[in-house]
Amino acid sequence: MMKSKRKKVLLIEPNYTNKYPPIGLMKLSTYYKNLGGWDVTFYKGDLKTFVIERIVDRCIEDFEKTDKSIDWWLKRDEFVEYIKTRKKETVEKIAIDRSNMELILLAKLTEWKDFYWKGIWKKEPEWDRVGVTTLFTFYWDITVETINFAKLLVKKKKDLMVGGVLASIQPKELETATGIKPWVGILGAPGILDKGDTQIIDNLPLDYSILDEIEYKYPMANAFYGYMTRGCIRHCAFCAVPTLESKYISYIPMRERVEKVREVYGDQKDLLLMDNNVLASENLKDIIDDIVASGFGRGAKFIQPNMLAISIRNLKNGINDRAYIRKSQGLIQEFYQKLKPLKGDESYEVYKIMSRYHINKLSTTKKEA
Repeated sequence: MMKSKRKKVLLIEPNYTNKYPPIGLMKLSTYYKNLGGWDVTFYKGDLKTFVIERIVDRCIEDFEKTDKSIDWWLKRDEFVEYIKTRKKETVEKIAIDRSNMELILLAKLTEWKDFYWKGIWKKEPEWDRVGVTTLFTFYWDITVETINFAKLLVKKKKDLMVGGVLASIQPKELETATGIKPWVGILGAPGILDKGDTQIIDNLPLDYSILDEIEYKYPMANAFYGYMTRGCIRHCAFCAVPTLESKYISYIPMRERVEKVREVYGDQKDLLLMDNNVLASENLKDIIDDIVASGFGRGAKFIQPNMLAISIRNLKNGINDRAYIRKSQGLIQEFYQKLKPLKGDESYEVYKIMSRYHINKLSTTKKEA
């Protein structure tokens, strides 16, 4: 039986500066991974650079199929530089002349360079679905720019989903600016994205792994995030909460979600509740009991977990290779930088290991290393 091809979803946060991670996208990541058959990628940054890096990865795969005798992945930075700049001297850095298949590989390199610069990638989008989150209205320009770029990445425009705060507050204006009708409010019912599916996306645990897929570091990343209530009992004229969360839910259990995150991604220092009016809840005692049971009672202490051990374990278990290659390599590099000023045998031994397995740069780091 032929193996069914996996589908791809890209989750994007516009490249604005913000303190808190995109909770909605973290829930969507969990949703798609629960569905099975979906590969999930998260990105925040320059989308043109993202496109080039995706093309380079395909180019290197093409090279490796043609000539397996050379580890082309070690030249990934040079491939990126060439596709981005088209400078001939960069080809020399790739050292294609080492290969017996030089002429074929040069033709392939030109083909992938043209794939980007002639805009062929726009005619052959990679992603089955794309989700873009939005935040504050003063990020209007970068948000609109991101959505319009995202239209080039998705196979069918109807499969580009836009949601979040700005999208819910100014849906008509955003649709006029982008041509995409945004989702207003939360994903608080089953079957919204896929008919027949029973998951309520808003109640799902967060996928913390996606935060390690990107270069951007959120100042408040080391926390359990969540809601124990939704909405507000008041409807103040100036407030957007009734639009974002139209129904007041007085109690959403937290403990099980906290334990799930702790088990897979490691303990977090803080618990940050994003509720709008928790004190209005008739279940306030249940909420407090849940907070205490989750490990945040009086006298609670935080012990930093071994994040490298967790990252390697998750890498071995196939939990988000893209994230945990970056996380593991970054932690090892951080450890080496602390040893480096000592200039002793330990520092040199770590350097030799990093060089032997090519993990001194993220671009050359492979999962098996």
